[in-house]
Amino acid sequence: MSDNAVMCFRACPSGRVAQCAVALGVALALSLGPMAGAQDTYTVNITKLLQQRSNIDAELNALCNRICAGNESRGWLDHALLHLRPTAPASEIEAHVRLRSRHVPMKGIVAYDDTAHLLVRADVDNQTCEVSNVRLTSNNDIYTVLIAVFRPQLEAMTRDLKPPCTGQQ
Repeated sequence: MSDNAVMCFRACPSGRVAQCAVALGVALALSLGPMAGAQDTYTVNITKLLQQRSNIDAELNALCNRICAGNESRGWLDHALLHLRPTAPASEIEAHVRLRSRHVPMKGIVAYDDTAHLLVRADVDNQTCEVSNVRLTSNNDIYTVLIAVFRPQLEAMTRDLKPPCTGQQ
């Protein structure tokens, strides 16, 4: 693997870890060279990487504080996968997020307890690490409506992202 790819990953801003992981993963996959019967996609579990190198738990809890209900609500990253496609122009990040609404008015009594599942998928350019084509789905009808209503803002946020590993900020 190239020293540049490793240095790029080490210098990666914590908020851009997932994008830098793509750059590092692609560099690793390409450094392996052609293999007999090589597959087109390599799946890498990046859950621990995201949890260790970013403030994703705090961000998900902040999101949950705005949209979840109850005195024991919380949000967390269940798992995240990177689907590397070294021979394609882009790879894909897939993140499974849980948002829990739970209210316990007194010990032993649970008024409600519901956990919504959000699936976030995005394409990441293998050369520039730019994120595009963000797709969100949920098993919760209210979140599905909110995703549809705020789609233009989500797409605008995606377009404004700068490549994390090219020196641009």
